Amino acid sequence: MVRRNPGMSRPYSMDIRDVIDELRRYVFHDLAERAIARAGTELRREHATDVQAEALWLRAALTVTDRSPDRNASSAAYPFDPGNSPREEIAHLRAVASAYRLTSPTDGRKLLADAAAGPR
Repeated sequence: MVRRNPGMSRPYSMDIRDVIDELRRYVFHDLAERAIARAGTELRREHATDVQAEALWLRAALTVTDRSPDRNASSAAYPFDPGNSPREEIAHLRAVASAYRLTSPTDGRKLLADAAAGPR
């Protein structure tokens, strides 16, 4: 993703993984575990469970608006494997993008509400 910083004349880039690292500071620590469980039981079968879980994690993480990061806590787990080469990562990101389009903001909010409610 390339963005223009208003104070700079040159564009800067932000890697998708950098954004994910930042989002990990805002979400509940068991969000990935909950996303994997939900993807295995409730979501569509167009994609592998781990791809759907990653898409759901991203949907939920991007929905978080009322939490501040805990500067003293560790970041939430993000156990999803993007691959070992640029070619594998691109294929993986395309699959996640496709799965993401099958989720809704309601899916993300529901996963966050379940996480906020506490242990299963």
